[in-house]
Amino acid sequence: MDYFQEIDNYIWGHLSPEEMKAFELQMKEDNALSEKVAMQRRELELISKMEEAYWLKEMKAWKEEVQTDEQQETQKSAEGTTPIATEATDKTAERPKGAVLRRILPWSIAATIAILIGFFWLLPSDPSFSVAQQAVIPAQIESIERSSGTEAQDTPSNVNLFIEAYERLQEQQYSSADEAFRKIENDPQAESWLLEAVEYNRALIRFELGSPQEARTRLEIIGNTPSHRYRRKAKKLLKRLPN
Repeated sequence: MDYFQEIDNYIWGHLSPEEMKAFELQMKEDNALSEKVAMQRRELELISKMEEAYWLKEMKAWKEEVQTDEQQETQKSAEGTTPIATEATDKTAERPKGAVLRRILPWSIAATIAILIGFFWLLPSDPSFSVAQQAVIPAQIESIERSSGTEAQDTPSNVNLFIEAYERLQEQQYSSADEAFRKIENDPQAESWLLEAVEYNRALIRFELGSPQEARTRLEIIGNTPSHRYRRKAKKLLKRLPN
């Protein structure tokens, strides 16, 4: 069994105290699960270190560039001055590059950080977040997939369509998956447990289709529906989005 989502919630502290206790007890009894948790922790730590190393390298390169420009300007100044008649014009035309960079660089860095924050703020603040990982598949369908023979042949067409849509989503074919899920929503024969899974998955797909605000609105509707099966998941996800 793939425990990725459970491990993810455990590492990021998204489990209730009761769920946390139960999961830790399960880890004690299942060495394979314990190893998976440790591996996922190491992967997240590695990603964090790689990001930190990248920005340190970039900052060092910018600093070295400024220092080089300053040295070049100092050298030019030591070699002599421009004629008095053209001094005012030359000072304007040849403004020291190092001084300009010193003024611009902090704002450039701030702007870059702001852009990055603005982009990632649209998605949950979990570096391991992906729509494919957050997508849900109902327990009823999981039991159907485990079955075989005549039982599998009697699967309703809308359930087969859901499985197909879910597979497309996992393959990152988001538009195609969304269209298949939409067909299920329009099917009067679809049961509530199937429709609720479709609603949740279509909300997630909005992130990949460039409509984060629509994704939030759909998740809020799910989170505010007491009887919705994925209400709790939607509310958890909304906590990781900006207000």
